[in-house]
Amino acid sequence: MVRFCKIASAFVLAVVVLSSCATVSQKGRPYYDFQAMGEENVIVVTIDASKEQELVQAAFSDLEEFARRSRRVSLALKPTSDAYPLEADAISAYGVVEGDYPKFLINTGMMYAKELERK
Repeated sequence: MVRFCKIASAFVLAVVVLSSCATVSQKGRPYYDFQAMGEENVIVVTIDASKEQELVQAAFSDLEEFARRSRRVSLALKPTSDAYPLEADAISAYGVVEGDYPKFLINTGMMYAKELERK
């Protein structure tokens, strides 16, 4: 009986030691989608949508629900010519909107707006 108690307690101790191991993840700088937008000669504008709600509402005037759910809006502006002053039609622009969007809202938006792209 004593031998059984020793074996059982050794087994329990081994299970506790092996099951309680913790892994430590590497802490680093978080990566955000707008970080990939910046290249040479590109202006990147990022807006905290929760703090600038009126500006985001104005940008997405017909899409109130889309604007309400956004957390961050980033816009990359790249000039297509070297002329100064730069005309509005000489700017290539694209953007990233981060937020809490359900799958059906994204799918519906992608059905009707061909310029939307999921990444």
